[in-house]
This record gives sequence, C-alpha cells and structure tokens, in this order.
Amino acid sequence: MEIFNYGKLPRGWTVDTLTGKHESLPVNNKIARAFYSAGFIEKWGCGIETILSECRDAGIADPEFRLEDAGIRVVFTAKKREPATMPCVDRGRATLVTENESAILALLEESDGMTASEIYAASPMSAGRTRYAVARLSEKGLIAKENRSRRGKWKTTEKSRVVSRGDGSNIYC
Repeated sequence: MEIFNYGKLPRGWTVDTLTGKHESLPVNNKIARAFYSAGFIEKWGCGIETILSECRDAGIADPEFRLEDAGIRVVFTAKKREPATMPCVDRGRATLVTENESAILALLEESDGMTASEIYAASPMSAGRTRYAVARLSEKGLIAKENRSRRGKWKTTEKSRVVSRGDGSNIYC
C-alpha cells in the first residue's frame, strides 16, 4: 500500500530525521490545533514513531519513506501469507479446511452447539474472519444451524469428523 502526501519536510530534514526522534513542526498550527482539539492527534510529534511501532507489532517491515519532488510517499509492504489448509477425505473427494475453520470446528466440538454471538466471543479471530469461517463451514456442510432464529445454535454435522494425523494433532473434516 502506498500513501502520498503533497508537501515538503521542514528545511534540512531527511528521511532519517523524520524516522528518528524529532520535534513536531506543523506547517499550519491552526489546523494542527483544530485536529488536536477534535481528538485526531493524541500527542504532538509521535505519528511516525507510532506507524513504525505498529508495523513492528504486526510483524511487517518498516515502511519505506520516499522524498519526491511534489511530496513524500510512504510504501507499506504486507506480510505474505499463504492460507493454510488441511486436506480431509470426504466420501472419496478432498475437502480443504483452513486453520480458521478448524478453530471454529474445535470450538463446536467442545460444546453442545453455540450461537453466532458465542462463537464470535470465543474465537481468537476477528468477528469478520470468524463470520467468514462459519459461512464457509456451512457451505461445506460441516456445520449447520439447528434453527434459523438468531438464537439458533451452530453444531457440527455427521459429515464433520475428527481424523487423527498421528502426530497428536487432529484434522477436522
């Protein structure tokens, strides 16, 4: 992802100055104060430090800061992840279950069914990822909702079964 901002750094500043400890020098103090008063700025002079810290916490490389004639460009590099899948055999054809789907199946195996709200609360994933995993498991026929009400519980189906991998872990399919 790239973000470009028209404007220049203060005279004599380099990328090293920007990414190191530095004082805050807003171009327009009135606009900066308005943003601060509105709560969009938590603390003066810590934006770049926060960006670098968040990238490191997320396990991605520091962004690249490029000084260009018309402004500054910040280039973020995403973590490359292949979706992890686990093969299962279902009536002679392969079914793939992702790690996220496997986590949902494990939750349901440990309970006597769970409502969507209970799954979201118990899942280590974000609500969006959890919702997607539940939808995919339902499409694959590995889980089903016992009734269509909001309070209906999701349960594993007969098609869903645990297969031991032989190394102490299980595959849900």
